[in-house]
Amino acid sequence: MSKTSNTELFELIQSLSKAEKRHFKIYASRHVIGSENKYVKLFDAIADQKVYNEKDLLKNESYIKQLPLLKKRLHDAVLKSLDLFHTSVDAEIRKLLHQAEILYEKALYEQSKKILRIAKAICKEHELATYELEILRWETKIAWAQDSMDGIGRILGEENELIQTLDNTTQYRSLNHKAFSIYYKHGIPRTPKLIKEVKSILANPLLNNPKLARSFEALHTYYHFLCIYYTMRKDHAKAHIYGIKKFSMFDSSPEKIRTYTNLYLGDLNDCLISSMNLKKYNLMEEYIQKLHNLESIIHSERSKSILFFYNYHELNYYNNTHQFQKGVKRIEQLEEIFPVYGPKLTTAKRAVLYTVFATAYYGNKNFKKSIYYLNQVRNEPLGNVRVDIESFAHLFHIIVHYEKGSDTAMLKSLVRSTYRYLLKRNRLYKVEECILNFIRKKLSKVHTQKELLGSFSELKKEITQILKDPYESGIIQDFDFVAWLDSKIKASRGH
Repeated sequence: MSKTSNTELFELIQSLSKAEKRHFKIYASRHVIGSENKYVKLFDAIADQKVYNEKDLLKNESYIKQLPLLKKRLHDAVLKSLDLFHTSVDAEIRKLLHQAEILYEKALYEQSKKILRIAKAICKEHELATYELEILRWETKIAWAQDSMDGIGRILGEENELIQTLDNTTQYRSLNHKAFSIYYKHGIPRTPKLIKEVKSILANPLLNNPKLARSFEALHTYYHFLCIYYTMRKDHAKAHIYGIKKFSMFDSSPEKIRTYTNLYLGDLNDCLISSMNLKKYNLMEEYIQKLHNLESIIHSERSKSILFFYNYHELNYYNNTHQFQKGVKRIEQLEEIFPVYGPKLTTAKRAVLYTVFATAYYGNKNFKKSIYYLNQVRNEPLGNVRVDIESFAHLFHIIVHYEKGSDTAMLKSLVRSTYRYLLKRNRLYKVEECILNFIRKKLSKVHTQKELLGSFSELKKEITQILKDPYESGIIQDFDFVAWLDSKIKASRGH
C-alpha cells in the first residue's frame, strides 16, 4: 500500500468512537479464519498507536509479510462495520432502493413497487428530490416491464415536476453562492465595486418573492441569502429578522433537523452573529445554550467539528461583555481538544478561532499568548479567503506588541510589514492607514504624558470621523479601537 493509504487506515481507526470500536470487534468476530482473528490484532495494534509507525506494527507476528493485504482487508472491514452500525435517512432510502432492485430482477414487480412506495414516502417527508428521481427511474422500468403506458405517463409528469423543483432549488443555491463567495473572501464589502456586485445579485426576480421558492431548501436558501446580504450591508436588524425566519422554519418542521442538521447549525450561527452585532447579549446567551444542547444529540464527526468551531460565539460573547477570565477559562478547555477537531476545520475557520483566542488573551493581559495566536493566522496564509481576518490579525498584532511594551524598532518593523501587506491585499482603508501612521509617525515623537494624551485624543477624533462611513467600520468588529483609545486616554490622564 502507498504511504497515503497507510495514513488513511490509521486516520479511520483513530476516528472511531468507543461504541464503533466495540461494534467492529463484534463484526470481526463473525469473520474469523482459523484459530485467531488477524484483523482484530492488527486493528488493536493501530488503535494503540498515537502516531502511525509501520515499523513497530506487528513486528513480532509471524504473518508480517501479509501486512499490505491485511491492511486493505481491514480498511474494507471497518467500513462495512460502520455501514451496519450507522443509520440515516439517506442510508435507509439506499437500502430500500437496493431491495426494490433485487425484487425487480426477480420479476416480483408488485413487491418492488411496494418497497418503492415506502421509499418515496420517506423522500417526500424529508424533501429529498434527488432520491425521488431515482425511485421514479425504477418505477419507469417496472412500468415498461408491465406494459403500463398509463403508468409511464404518470411517472413522466412526476419527473417533470421534480426536475422543475430541483432546478428552482439550484437557482437559489447559485444566488446564495455568489453572495457568500464575496462574504467569505472579503468579509464586509468596503469598495464601491463589491457593494455594486452584491446589490446586482439582489435584482434577481427569485429574490423578490418567497412564494417563488418551491421547496423547504429553496425557501431556506432564500432567507439565508437575505441574511448574508443584509449582514454585508451592515443592516444587522434586517439580517437578524431573516436569520430568525429561516431558523423558525425548523420549529414548524422539526423532522427536518435530522435531514438538514448542518443547515440548522448554520441558522444558529447566523442568529448569533446578528445578535452580537446588535449587542443583544441576552439573545446570544439563549442561542449559545441551544448550541450546547446539541452536543448530546449530535454524533456525526463533521457536525461535532462544526459545533467545536461555533464555540467562537461563546468566546465573542465573553470578549464583547469584557468577561475575559471566563473566555480564557473556556479557551483552556478548547485547547485540550483542539488536536481532535482543529485539523478537521478549514484554514479560515481555524483563523476565526485564533483571532477570538487572541482577543480573549489580550483582554486578560496575557500578551504572549495573544501574540502566539495572532501569529498562527499570520503564518498560515488564507489565500483569497477571509482577507478581512488576516488583515485584522496583522493590525491587531501591532497593538498587542505595543501593549506588551515591545521596543520602538520592533514596532516600526511590524508597521512596515503590515503596511506592505495591506497595500498588497488592497485592504489599506482609512482606518487602517490612520492607525498605522499614528504608530509609525507620532508615537515615536511623544516624550511626555501630556503629549501622549494629546496624540491619543487626536487619533480618536480622526477615527471617530472616519467611522461615520459604515464601510470603514469593518475593522472594529473584532476589536473596538475606539474603546481601546478611550482606555489609553484615561490612562494618560492618570485615572
